[in-house]
Formats: sequence, structure tokens, C-alpha cells
Amino acid sequence: MYAINPEAGFFGVAPGTSLDSNLNAMHSIEKNTIFTNVGVTDDGDEDAIDTAGLDVSAADMAELLKVNKSEWLQEVESIKEHYAKYGSKLPAELANQLKALEAGLKA
Repeated sequence: MYAINPEAGFFGVAPGTSLDSNLNAMHSIEKNTIFTNVGVTDDGDEDAIDTAGLDVSAADMAELLKVNKSEWLQEVESIKEHYAKYGSKLPAELANQLKALEAGLKA
């Protein structure tokens, strides 16, 4: 996923990107780039996000990482309505990702 901020340029998230998976993307961030490697482990470990040098409390981190499942399930329904407009032309991977998201939220 990526976006353009007119004041700051391009920014994006590229999960799983590495020299092995996308050499060109990795070379594109070698200069004129602010790179931050942050994330949460599969088990949701809040300590996986490096907050060194930041004034962020454990309570603030918990709030930042909180997922409101009911709001996300409403969003899933909205996305389903949008996807329905594409019918059989919708890439299967998008439909599969949405199903996986919904299943995770209902678990």
C-alpha cells in the first residue's frame, strides 16, 4: 500500500519486502528515504515495536494497538458491498483476504 503526501513525498507499507522478494523496492529506499522498521509479532507482543527515545507509556501503546472488532466488522460489510459491484471481475485474492479478516475478527 502506498500514498503521496504533497508536503513529504511518497510513503508506504511493504510487509514482507526484502532483498530476496523485491530487490527494486529495497534499492529505491537507499537514499532520500526515512525508513522505519516497526511491527507487531504474530502473537501481538507490544514490545515488538521499538519505542526507544519516545515518551509513550504502556497504556498508550495498549490503546494504539487495540482493535475494535465491532467497528471493523461493520467495515467488512461495507467492503463486501463495494466488492459486489465488481462481481466475477474481483480478484480472488481480495475476496480471500476479506474472508480471512472477517474470520479473524470473529475468532
